[in-house]
Amino acid sequence: MKADLEISGTINSNSRIIYKEFKYLSDSRRHWRESIGEILSFIKSETDYQIKFSGSIHTSIDHFCSFSNINSHSITWIKNQANQNLSALETVANVLVITKELPELSNKTIGFFHTPEPKAAFFSVLEHFWGKQTATVKADGFGYFIDHGGIPQKVRHFDGVEIVNDVEIGAYCCIDRGTLDNTVIGNH
Repeated sequence: MKADLEISGTINSNSRIIYKEFKYLSDSRRHWRESIGEILSFIKSETDYQIKFSGSIHTSIDHFCSFSNINSHSITWIKNQANQNLSALETVANVLVITKELPELSNKTIGFFHTPEPKAAFFSVLEHFWGKQTATVKADGFGYFIDHGGIPQKVRHFDGVEIVNDVEIGAYCCIDRGTLDNTVIGNH
């Protein structure tokens, strides 16, 4: 997502354009996109957690993180404010924090869900918005050889995956990388 590489006839799945157009696109970096309002609506309608909210419901959240690795446009939770460096919240923008208590901050771009059960609420949000099954591309394949003792040994796959034009990859698919050459998913 840091660069928008454009190659004619291909789609850069890490492009900002892809993330703007496909709401539920998820990858190994755990990205998705929801407004705080949508997350709040889910919590209030689908769970029993008592939530009080402060901040803007229009803030866009596109990933989650631990509090120790907090960054902009993320959702996180705080177990115990006394054990956290809350000054980190002054250096980021557009963050949703699920916590028991409201800290005193000058940064007004931070949204807060106040709840007696911040951990449970946080993981309910992750399960609902990110827990959906997705396709896996470039996982290690299933190559083995039999060693001198007759025991199967795993062979690591070192190459990649090449996805060519007009290919649709559905949910729950797994496309493994090649051992020494790319796995190629061809035209059509």
